[in-house]
Amino acid sequence: MNKDVAIVVVADEILQGRRTEANAAWLARTLFEMGVPLWETRVVSDRRGALEDALNALRSPTRTVLVTGGLGPTRDDRTREEVARFFGRNLSPSPEALALVNASYERRGIVLDKAGESQGDLPEGATLIPNPAGTAPAFLLEHEGYCVVCFPGVPREMRAIFQESVRDLLASSADPPGLARLFTHGLGESLQEQRMSELGLEGVEFCSLPGWWGVEIQCLVRGEGQDRQKRAEQALEQVAEKLGEGVIRPLGKTLRQSLLDLLRNKNWQVAFAESCTAGLACAELVGEPGASDVLAGGVVAYSNELKTSLLGVSSTTLETHGAVSRETALEMARGAAKICPNGRGLGLAVTGIAGPDGGTSEKPVGLVWIAASSPIEEVALELRLVGSRDDIRQRAAWRLIGLGWRIVR
Repeated sequence: MNKDVAIVVVADEILQGRRTEANAAWLARTLFEMGVPLWETRVVSDRRGALEDALNALRSPTRTVLVTGGLGPTRDDRTREEVARFFGRNLSPSPEALALVNASYERRGIVLDKAGESQGDLPEGATLIPNPAGTAPAFLLEHEGYCVVCFPGVPREMRAIFQESVRDLLASSADPPGLARLFTHGLGESLQEQRMSELGLEGVEFCSLPGWWGVEIQCLVRGEGQDRQKRAEQALEQVAEKLGEGVIRPLGKTLRQSLLDLLRNKNWQVAFAESCTAGLACAELVGEPGASDVLAGGVVAYSNELKTSLLGVSSTTLETHGAVSRETALEMARGAAKICPNGRGLGLAVTGIAGPDGGTSEKPVGLVWIAASSPIEEVALELRLVGSRDDIRQRAAWRLIGLGWRIVR
C-alpha cells in the first residue's frame, strides 16, 4: 500500500468530551511499532460533509487514510455515504456484506431489521473486509493511488479487523525501527534523569512516558543497518544500569507482569484488603492475563465493622489509632494474608482518605497507609498523595501493587 498513513476518527462524542479517544491512539502506537509513517491524525464531526472535507484535505496519491467510526445502523452513521460521495460512487446493498451482517445478528439471536440492513451497504467498487469481532464490515476504496480504509468505531472491532486484514496490507511500506523498552516503579522522571545525566546515547531516540504505575522508558534506533534492534537493546541496558533497583526486570516486563511472575516463582498467593481504593488494586492486577493462578481474592472493607469481622482488625486498634493508620493497615494486611492457603500468602492492604471530604488537620485528604504481610516480612508505608479523588485512588492502588513487587522480588 502507500508510503504514509493518516487517521480520521469520526465521532461527535470525542469532540464533545463524552468519550475518551482510543482508536487513533492504538493505531498510532501500532503503526509506530511497525515502522509505518503516520502523517496526521484528525477527529471530525458526525455531521454531513465533515468526513468528506477531511478526505479532500488529506488527498495524496501516496497516502492511505484509516477512517474509524460511522459504520453503525443509526442515522448519524454517515461514513459509507460520505466516502461514496467523495469517490463519486453509488452506495448500494452488497449481498456479501449483507450476508455477514445477517450472520452476526443470527449468532446473537437477533432478527435483522431494516436499520441493521444498512450495515450491508457499500460504495460501488469497494473491497469488503470482514469484521471478525462484530457486525458492520469494513471496506477499502482506492483511486489513483489514494486509498481509504473504513473501520467500525468500536475499538475491539477495529483492532481485530486491522490485525487480521489490514496490517499485512501496510507491511510493504513498513520500516520497523529498533525499539526496546523498560518500566520503572518508585522513580520519578526527574530522579531518573538525574541518574542518567552523564549517559550518552548517540544515535538513540529516548522517550520517557509516566503513568500511574511508574515510568516507561523507550530507546529507539532508526536509520540504515540490520543491527538497529541490537543497538536499541544495548542502549536500554545502559539506562537500566544507571537507574538501579527501581527498574522492573527482566527488561520489558510491566509491574503487574513482574509481580505475578515473582509470586509464581515463590509459589505464593496474593490477597487484597482495600478500603479507600474499593477493590481497584485487585482489579488492576487481574487486568493481566493469567493472574488467577496466584490471586486468592480480596476484601473491600469500607466500614470499620467489616474491617473487624472480615479481616480481624481489632476494635481497640480502630478506637485508638483510627481506620487510617499504620496499625490498622498492618492488621488489614495480616487478615488478607490469611485468605491465602498454606500460610504462603502475601497480604496487601490500603486505607486512606481519598476526599474530597473527610480530612482533618491531623489526617488530611490524601493521607494513605499501605501495608504488606508476607511469610518473610511486614511493611507499612505512609503516603501523602495529591490530586482529585480518582487520582488519589489510582496512585494508592498502584503504590500498593508496587509494594507487593518490592516485597516479593
